[in-house]
Amino acid sequence: MDMLPADVCKKSLTVLPSALMALLTIANVAFVQTALPNDVQSKFGIISIRITMGLKDEQPTDWSGRMSIDRGAILRLHGWQFDRNDRIKGASWKCRTRWAPVHPFPLWRADGTRPPVKQRPRPVGIIATVDAPPDAQLAIETPKGKVNMRISDVKLGAPVASLNGQISIERIPTSSTPLPTTKAFRDYPAMLIDGEGTLWIAYVQHIADAGDRVVVARGDVKRMSEVFITPTTDIYKVALGLDKSERVWVTWSEQSNGNWDIYGAVVSASGTKVIRLTSALEPDMEHAMVRDARGNLWVVWQGFRGGQSDILARYFDGTKWSREMRISHSDANDWQPAIAADKRGRVYIAWDSYANGNYDIFMRWIDVDKMTPSPIIQVTTSLRFQAHVTLTCDDNDRLWLAWDESAPNWGKDYGFRIKAPGTWLYAWRALRVACWQNGKLHQPTANLNQAMPPELPVAPAYNDYPHITIDGNGRLWVFFRHRTAKNPRVDGWTAAGMWSIYG
Repeated sequence: MDMLPADVCKKSLTVLPSALMALLTIANVAFVQTALPNDVQSKFGIISIRITMGLKDEQPTDWSGRMSIDRGAILRLHGWQFDRNDRIKGASWKCRTRWAPVHPFPLWRADGTRPPVKQRPRPVGIIATVDAPPDAQLAIETPKGKVNMRISDVKLGAPVASLNGQISIERIPTSSTPLPTTKAFRDYPAMLIDGEGTLWIAYVQHIADAGDRVVVARGDVKRMSEVFITPTTDIYKVALGLDKSERVWVTWSEQSNGNWDIYGAVVSASGTKVIRLTSALEPDMEHAMVRDARGNLWVVWQGFRGGQSDILARYFDGTKWSREMRISHSDANDWQPAIAADKRGRVYIAWDSYANGNYDIFMRWIDVDKMTPSPIIQVTTSLRFQAHVTLTCDDNDRLWLAWDESAPNWGKDYGFRIKAPGTWLYAWRALRVACWQNGKLHQPTANLNQAMPPELPVAPAYNDYPHITIDGNGRLWVFFRHRTAKNPRVDGWTAAGMWSIYG
């Protein structure tokens, strides 16, 4: 793992024990299902189960079948990685595995031939949402055999292999649609749960031929009501945070008169006043929020000053907003900051920068009692592309970082006549995780990229945009997106791509 200068790495890089690595959870869960209607009534308890089929296929194979349950009800079946010829009807389905590339396709030769394309059948699956008691028996019939399983034996993050490893069965989260129905597009969601357990969701709503607006909704996973809506304009991304008085703030980047600025507002039933948080004549965007241990609400963002992008921050102490602080100090462009706070009174900010002629991860922290920043720490030092960092602090005040990386010379010259090409934009991406504790950067003993579910392509992987967070039980989760495509080529061109979210 390329972190810190080589002469420092020997002293400061240690390997985390296996027990600590156990906190790092990748449940191999793909969030690709459609949601249940809000008015569905549960008699026993609603759960969702994914059945992945064709894990050992050597040739495209028919996996049509049906499902039944002895108690309760099957509420919905949904296809996973279905093709246009695959179908679901009632509790039955028609589907088959199909050839998919293991590696990108080689290019055609001048004589009209092409080297062999290495492929393997891509697994298919069924996502079943059921309302059933724990002791209910689920029966799955396929051309390869029948599987019987008790509902209580299907657990989150613990796939159960069956039929000699040809299929796996696992529980996955059940999605819902608590927001009001609309024909408008919703994008860039942010979520927050306040001290009373109320769920808040903010997002950008795009209305055709009108523009964008910020919408904030509150409620629970079954039903939410919209409580804040801005006028229609040009919006990019939103963030949510709580201030010292437990008030919910929403911030967004808005374009007006050709310039992007950060705006914010307290979401209140008694009326809301929008505050402009930046006023530079250059763009401000890519913001994030967190509340520190003393109750200060922080906003960090990427802002252009003097023709280059820097990382900037402000905080709200419950009464007023602080002045703008410059967090990064390189002469190169700094991008997409992340922010997290521990319980001791530190706020951590990380970003990626082109300071060394390639994209590396940097970070620093601020002592919120003294409002003094630490020196800037270079987290990664290799020639690889390393960006899109996210942060979280665990219950022991350790800082965890996750980012994605690609090969050296990322985004450099590439083409038929270039003898030493760089790495094209969509060549491959891998995930990296590290822990910062007591002034040292630690590396987990296990490689996150080797913990992927079996249906994902072997190489080159395309897993990027990680999001790292802690759940209510103190477990560390990494969510990321994965891209598949029917015909990726070695020169970067592709078509028929699809993104899925895993965690």
